[in-house]
Amino acid sequence: MKLFRFFLIFPLVAALGACATPMEVSHVTEISSLAGRQGVDVYAAQRERGRTDVPRYRGDQVVEVRTYHATAEDYGESVGEEFAGAQCTLKASNYNAKFQTPAKVRVPLYGAKSSPLDLTCQHPDHRTRNKVFPFYNKTHSDRLAVGANGGLAGVLVVAAVNGLSDSGEDEYRYPILQLPMLLNKPKKKAQTSN
Repeated sequence: MKLFRFFLIFPLVAALGACATPMEVSHVTEISSLAGRQGVDVYAAQRERGRTDVPRYRGDQVVEVRTYHATAEDYGESVGEEFAGAQCTLKASNYNAKFQTPAKVRVPLYGAKSSPLDLTCQHPDHRTRNKVFPFYNKTHSDRLAVGANGGLAGVLVVAAVNGLSDSGEDEYRYPILQLPMLLNKPKKKAQTSN
């Protein structure tokens, strides 16, 4: 009977452990413009000087950055347990930010002209890791999610609408930046000769 309870309770406990809540982040890191400009809109000064070739500011997003123990040698997208304390640099075409994970970073949005986010993190117990995170068209993704409720026909209709629509006014966003990092390999002890 005890064995039966174990097999009944163990999967429940394992499932609850896999759904661990993310670590708390208490403050938002602000970016640093490479041109030395204050504020999140890194093109504001150029726009104020009358330049029309710079992207239109479409607001900002607070992006979460989280580091995880990698569960596979190939850095598969499956992540292990979250850990804190990685020193990270986030770079984009005209700005950067430095912070420690877990973090929230306020980044500008420029629609389809937003910059991919290049994240590099280091931790004493883990291998340094770099990954580029592209932005995505949230409007298209939301339409596809709604269309999926209509089955294959719904997805096909939404794909046609997305293909014919003007994406100039679509909303673009960044995903949560999840960076799996491998533990350092243990150093082999030097053999002493007698």
